Amino acid sequence: MTERRKLGDLGEEIAANYLKSKGYRILARNYQKPWGEIDIVAKLPTVSRETFANRGETLAFIEVKSQKVAVEALLPEENVHYFKKKRLEKAVLSYLAENKYPEETDWQIDVIAVEIDLKTRKANVRHIPNAF
Repeated sequence: MTERRKLGDLGEEIAANYLKSKGYRILARNYQKPWGEIDIVAKLPTVSRETFANRGETLAFIEVKSQKVAVEALLPEENVHYFKKKRLEKAVLSYLAENKYPEETDWQIDVIAVEIDLKTRKANVRHIPNAF
């Protein structure tokens, strides 16, 4: 396994633990199709802003971007380019159809950026809900 793959796997594990700590329920990891991959599929409770009543759940499709701290000029989340977004959207639609979710299912695509300092063994996590 390459160092880049190990870093990506570690970032995905950190992201999954972060999501669980925020009340998300992990449904799937590394959902793959020939045209795209979803790193994490999760459910989060949805609360109405008007009534504060629980109105069901939203599916969150999460793209995790990991990198070492201060190694690259770009932030990890800036590496989600146009073609990656299109592949993600196609994979999301496949997941919804394959798992027979109704058309009115609430869903969003989030990005989680994980910057890992291998020396201190600490990570900085940035969550961008409904990123696009």
